[in-house]
Amino acid sequence: MKRIAIISVGLFVLLGISAYAQMCPAERAAEHGMDPFAAFHKVVAPVWHEAWPNKDYDALLAAGPKFKEAFAAIAAMKPKIDNEKRLAKFEEMRKEFGELVNAYAIVAAEGDKDAAYEMLPDLHEYFELTASSLLPVNYPYIEGIIMTKNMIMETHMPADNRDGIAGSTETLVMKLDSFDKKDIPEELTESAEDIAADIEAMKATAKLMAATCHDDDLTTYKSHFDSFNEQLSTFAKKHL
Repeated sequence: MKRIAIISVGLFVLLGISAYAQMCPAERAAEHGMDPFAAFHKVVAPVWHEAWPNKDYDALLAAGPKFKEAFAAIAAMKPKIDNEKRLAKFEEMRKEFGELVNAYAIVAAEGDKDAAYEMLPDLHEYFELTASSLLPVNYPYIEGIIMTKNMIMETHMPADNRDGIAGSTETLVMKLDSFDKKDIPEELTESAEDIAADIEAMKATAKLMAATCHDDDLTTYKSHFDSFNEQLSTFAKKHL
């Protein structure tokens, strides 16, 4: 099977969280509660980091049935992914990964140490690709908008803080105005036009929110805010 370059998806790299950024995709998937990947990682890590570089063929062959047993839990996963493209990508990667696991188990059972040695890099690669496909896309621009939206919803609105609502809404409009297609993550470039249209729609709603702040009409503001919150939720489901 032809080797392919690892495309790291959903890195979740935020300032000040360098340790998290250094985790492999499987470890990050485990951080999100995807235990089957944590279990497989425990099996594959010593084989990949120790047995393979040291050409410990006995350990490489012994890993065959262990890989197959650990993969069973990944094969049984039914992840709740609203983004259809990401779900399809996960299923594609998992299928390739499963085929490699089965092929590796066969050559290991046959005692074919050279084949096992040659196959392990592909197996490890697809393990990480499958884990990566489960992780949401990291889009700092949208994360900033979500943070401001949450500030309004969770802090200012419950306290009826009109000044806070107005100030954060102005910030929200400014963030939406700063949209630049160049900042769209590489994984989403095919959806750039759709993303731009969705941002424009959210911007229009945010400006309606800002207008009601000037009129001190909190009832209408909340109606527009609910629409904005739904637009943002739909954006996340569609693109992230």
